Amino acid sequence: MSGIGPAGRYRRHGTGGNIFDRSGPPAFSAPVAPDACLRSPLVTTSRLRRTLRSEGRRARVEISDDDRVHAELRLIGHLRTLSPETLAGARSVVGGYVADDGEPDIGPWLERLRSRHVEVALPVPTGPERDASMHFRRWQDGETLEPGRYGIPCPPDRPGRAVVPDVVIVPLVRFDPSGNRLGRGAGYYDRWLAGNPCVAIGVAFEAQRVGEVPTRDHDVALDIVVTELGVRFPGRNRGDCRVPMPDVDKDGMRCE
Repeated sequence: MSGIGPAGRYRRHGTGGNIFDRSGPPAFSAPVAPDACLRSPLVTTSRLRRTLRSEGRRARVEISDDDRVHAELRLIGHLRTLSPETLAGARSVVGGYVADDGEPDIGPWLERLRSRHVEVALPVPTGPERDASMHFRRWQDGETLEPGRYGIPCPPDRPGRAVVPDVVIVPLVRFDPSGNRLGRGAGYYDRWLAGNPCVAIGVAFEAQRVGEVPTRDHDVALDIVVTELGVRFPGRNRGDCRVPMPDVDKDGMRCE
């Protein structure tokens, strides 16, 4: 199985932050609530979302290299406890991503899935940029990824490669306890998730968590959120969990 470079090959760029676990005090900051002035009725939802988005991107990019390595190892360890077959049935297709702009590198987990003969697909933007449309393309064994739009690697464009995943790993810049998310702002994932029912798993660093993400009508909440701290099932807080849910605590965190 070929990838796109040596160790760490799935990440394009970006550096790391502190991590913490449940056995000690957090090294990351506590969940961030939007600044009081931003909650003023005079501040628009769009402005608040822009501010949260900017802060979230900065939070993940500024994580130090050493802390990022440890955080990603823990995050991948938690991802490995989630079985695509259990979440979405046998022969499930998993939609992954190639890390960019400080996103967590889930490449080792995707490799593990492929070694178990789980079909993996990666997102590919399609059409004019203003349309924010994309599809997923199968990543077959032995293939080297090629630079796509924005320089982000994707599988080669060949006939019959488009697929609709059953489980999609969604990168983000902010998330809240109810599974609401903010992406970079282009709307690729928002549009895709709205038209393709699936199990949506958000992946982020704990430093990107906030008390509340202001939502819009077209936003699709996440079924699961995975960080270096553990696995959350935010459907508990919404009352509409769409996936098998283990025993969870008051924050929707899986009890261990």
